[in-house]
Order: sequence, then C-alpha cells, then structure tokens
Amino acid sequence: MTDPDLATRFAAIETTDEPALPTGFAEQTLRRARRSQRRRRASGWAALALTVVAVLAVAPWQAWPQRPTPADQPDRPSLPAEFADLSRFTSHATDRPGGRAIALYEFGSSELFTTWQTLVAGADRDTYRRLDLPDNAAPPVSLSPDGRSVMFFEERTGTDEFTLLDLTTGRTSVRHSSAWASNVGASITMLAWSPDSRYLAYAVPAPSPNDGRAESSLRGGQPLRDVAILDVVTDTTVRYPANSPIFAAAFSPDGQRLAVQSDQNSPILSLRAEKVGEWLPPTGTADSALAWSPDGRLMAVQTNMGIRFVDMTGSGGTVPNSLRYDSSVLGWRSPTSIVVEGSDDDADTDTLVEVSVVDGHRTVLSRFPTTRSCEYGQHRCRPYRIQLATNLIADATIRPSAPDRGPWVPVVHAATTLGAGALGVALVLLILRRRRRRRAAR
Repeated sequence: MTDPDLATRFAAIETTDEPALPTGFAEQTLRRARRSQRRRRASGWAALALTVVAVLAVAPWQAWPQRPTPADQPDRPSLPAEFADLSRFTSHATDRPGGRAIALYEFGSSELFTTWQTLVAGADRDTYRRLDLPDNAAPPVSLSPDGRSVMFFEERTGTDEFTLLDLTTGRTSVRHSSAWASNVGASITMLAWSPDSRYLAYAVPAPSPNDGRAESSLRGGQPLRDVAILDVVTDTTVRYPANSPIFAAAFSPDGQRLAVQSDQNSPILSLRAEKVGEWLPPTGTADSALAWSPDGRLMAVQTNMGIRFVDMTGSGGTVPNSLRYDSSVLGWRSPTSIVVEGSDDDADTDTLVEVSVVDGHRTVLSRFPTTRSCEYGQHRCRPYRIQLATNLIADATIRPSAPDRGPWVPVVHAATTLGAGALGVALVLLILRRRRRRRAAR
C-alpha cells in the first residue's frame, strides 16, 4: 500500500462525531513516522559502526601477543632506565608469564593505608608481573640467578612446602623442606641460590632441646637454626647442624661451596652440607645478603660501617677499602664493581648504582619512579627488598622504559573503547528522544 492509498483511506473514515483532522494530517503523520524510522535506523548503524571500530581496535591486542620494546640486543639481558610505577592492572606471573626476570622488588607504601605489590621486571623486554599472593602482598620469595624462576615459601598446617614458579611458562611445582618445629615462633628463611640455580640454601629452626625453656632455643634474642641445602632438581635436602643464629649465606662462583654467616664460627659448607672450612665476617655485620665475587677472591659484606670486603682465598692478600653505603649488596657486575641500592639526592629517587671497589666511582644504572601513586596519591611508592638475577647483571645493558603489564592493558583498552562507544550511542539516542518530544509538543 502506498502513501496516497493510506491518505485516501484516512480521508474516507467517518469522523462526524469527532473533530475534523487538520488539513494534511495524514501526510504529516506519515512523514514523521518515516523520519523517526530513519533516525532509529541511523542510530542502530551508528552503534554498530562504533562496535566494529572498538572490535578492530582491540582485536590486534587480543589476537597477537604484545611485543614490548626489546633490549638493545635481543639475546642480551637488560635493565630498564626507569622501573615501572605501581599499577593495579599489572598481570600476575602465573596468568601471563613475562619471561625471565632481571629484578624482583617490593614496591609501595603503608604509611596511612596499604598499597603494595611484589613485582618482577623482565630481563629481555620491559615486562612487569605481580608475584603477590591473595593473602600476602609481600610473600617470602627469592629470585634465581638465571632469572627464570622464583621460589616461594609458605607455612602450612601439617606440611611446609616451597613453591617453584617458572617465570617463562607460569607453571608451579612443589619442593619440600626439611622437617622442623619451633617453640619460639621461628621459621624457614631462604638464604641463597647456587649460580647454576640448582641449589637453594635456607635456614631452618634447630631441634628444640626439650627442656621446657624457650630461651634454650635462642641466643642473643635470635633463634638457633641449622643450614639446609635443597636440590631443586631432585627435591632432596641435606642439613648441617649449625645450632646457631644464621644471618646470611652466599655460594662460591663455581657453586661448590656455601659460606654461612653466623654469630660465632661461620662455616664454609660443601653441597653435601659438610663443613670444609671457616671464614671470618667483619665485626658489626648487619643482617643482609652477602655477595661472593665472580673471581672467587672477595666477599662483599654489609656492616654498620658500610660495605666491607673479606679475602676468601686464605692468602691474606689486600682487600679494597670499605664503601660508605648503608644498603645491601645486590651482586657483582664485574670482579671490580658491585651493584647496590642507592639514592639520587638531587632527584629524590631510589636508584640501582654500580660502584667500583677500586676507586669508589659510581654509575647510576636504573631509577625507580617518583610519582605519588601510593596511598591514594598521599605518599610516594618506594622499593623494598630488591633482588637481582646475579648471573645476568654482568652483561646487562640499559633499555628504554616502555612497560608491558600483561593482558590487563588490552582489556582496559577494550573497556575504554566500548564504554566510550556506549556513551556516544546513549547521548545520540537521548538527543533524538528530546527532539522528538519537542516536536510532538509543538
């Protein structure tokens, strides 16, 4: 039926009991109906077009893995010029593996509230992944020297287990600790990895003397502990009965010996947990990590007076002068330089600094961000308990900062695009609806 046919039929309707329709009423009504239908169709096409644009914008992110800015040499590890800021959209390492890591650090603040993340930074590209657990934002975790895995330790009722996380695949597997118990609240502390990432040394509470006195399990306020060496490959542990407070340990560069820092006699152990010698830590030693030099000659030790060096050859040779740094030694970059956590007073930022043990010359390698992203913008985030993949830092270059935080980034892009499209459609429909109401009122 055509428009003239409809007009003719409307005109033929008996309307004696009703007011006469205005001239051209049927034609105007039809024109308005057609116009309204065209507008609805246009709105639908506009919404479809926005959806297609959003899908096309997001599809490349979802269909192909992201390729963040590579290092200067793809086969060579690198440190970021500046580490990424804290972000709630950072993916977990088990959900979207970021590859081997060159650094592990805790980042955040807890001045007023708690804003905290445990992160690993990629060694081959600028990836960042979270390592925090659902019930613990700062779990006990240790980064392997090759940067390919991390080891967690969790106390559990009835069994105590290590969890090994492969950073390249996101897969986890269980490793078992030596049996232990403590009546003074002591627990296991991970101490050091062997350079080949096969062995993990840890301190375990020593057996209780069972004399009914808690102080018998303490010395100087510190729990008495033994030293255990876990073979990560075979999931077996050997144990050395140190029965002493244990503060730190470091493997020799060949991975065959373990130097243990104790409060009295500090043993050097074999991989079978047999004592093969002793070494003498300097006085005033702080509770921090040790670092055995790559040539096997020196041990760098953090003390109350700065970083001091110990001759590990037994020849009585000269050692470098102390370095005035109150932070832990993070590793050796060469036989004559170490990496420590420092600060840039001019920029008021935390840094990773390479320091020469020969003349004290310092070179800033990487910086941490200074933005107020913690505590809802009230405080700055700070790095804590930094660890480096010690086998990688000697060859590491410095790369530009281009953070890849995992699949949350394209999800956010998708949500933003779709949200903007939906808002645009809603605004168009609202404007059209108001216009129709105004015209109807007129």
